[in-house]
Amino acid sequence: MRLVTSFLAAAVLGFAPVSSAGAQESVVKAVFFYSPTCPHCHQVSTEVLPPLRQQYGERLVVVGVDVSTRSGQDLYQATVAYFALPESRLGVPTLVVGTDVMVGSLEIPQRFPRTIEWGLGGSGIDWPPVPEIRQALTAQGLLEDRPGAAAAEPEPAPPADTTAPAEEGAATLRDTAGAAPTETVAPSGTVASGGASDTPRAGDTAAAPGEMVQLSGAGLIPDTALQLERPTVGQLFRRDPLGNGIAVAVLLLLLGTILWSLRTMVRPGDAPRAWPRWVFPVLGVVGAGIAAYLSFVEVTGAEAVCGPVGDCNTVQQSSWARIFGVLPIGVLGLAGYAGMLAAWALATWGPASVRHRAWTAAWAMAFVGTVFSAWLTFLEPFVIGATCAWCVSSAVAIALMLAAATARAARPAAA
Repeated sequence: MRLVTSFLAAAVLGFAPVSSAGAQESVVKAVFFYSPTCPHCHQVSTEVLPPLRQQYGERLVVVGVDVSTRSGQDLYQATVAYFALPESRLGVPTLVVGTDVMVGSLEIPQRFPRTIEWGLGGSGIDWPPVPEIRQALTAQGLLEDRPGAAAAEPEPAPPADTTAPAEEGAATLRDTAGAAPTETVAPSGTVASGGASDTPRAGDTAAAPGEMVQLSGAGLIPDTALQLERPTVGQLFRRDPLGNGIAVAVLLLLLGTILWSLRTMVRPGDAPRAWPRWVFPVLGVVGAGIAAYLSFVEVTGAEAVCGPVGDCNTVQQSSWARIFGVLPIGVLGLAGYAGMLAAWALATWGPASVRHRAWTAAWAMAFVGTVFSAWLTFLEPFVIGATCAWCVSSAVAIALMLAAATARAARPAAA
């Protein structure tokens, strides 16, 4: 039917028609539900799917469905009803492979590669058995229409020991108000985080694999990556106004501390009274503890324990959590706190001739750390769209360490 066929953002990653004659290579086929304003969808489409496409080529076929369109939402709801998905499993990104449903930017990269290997080791994995999906695929020319023939039942999901346990999936799939990498999808046909509903347009047609077209506001998936529209700064901030508002307040504190510290170092006569010596190491131990925990989360991929404000896991799973995609930010922070504590120890118990220089070194490290924390804090509300309570707590700690070190380093006689 026209309503079903006009919405499918049917771009195929390496799609190659398979004839019914002769032996064929096994192929894994999947349907990817996404929203153009969902950062987790963008992460999966740009960081997870392209490497798999390069690795498996034409043996992997993925079709995208934009749930911010009315008809794309209808298909998503049909899929939810077919698989009887519980409320805890609702949201995008969602990837359906045969009879296996994966949800979230944590679960998809964990399970999809293993599912591909499992399927290619056998006879492949056919399109999902959801009738509405198969009708749309047939209309798009991606599924052979054989009148009177029953739809082939797809391969079952991999054995239970190769998939993530249900408890893990439930723990990582809360909506964006919590700490999980999904965007909730409202049953009314809209995306809860701001996606707009569109009606199908007359004249939408299927395209050959690899072409870039617009179907009801959704782009065809190209050979290399999904082209998803990045959300605006306003949309990102509105995902968590309270958490992001706290991040902005902390950012202003950091900037004010940086400017005050520079002014004080230039005009030592304006330096305040030195803080008690115990303040600096206490703040350093607190900051090092936070950095150690974040290092554990970033290195192991574990889910962070977050409070009622912010979305720690979204921040920790973002591309900004690692420098050059390699060094975890938490590990760098842990090294920085260790260096500052070492400088404090030297300034406290070292030879008198080096104590002031040690305070100056502690000030320099705290200054660089505060500037870097200001940059990371800026990214949270305005680029990532989520705030990590652990991160802003560390930023406050290092800003206070900078203030304490400034009061000492600005006055040689007080060191």
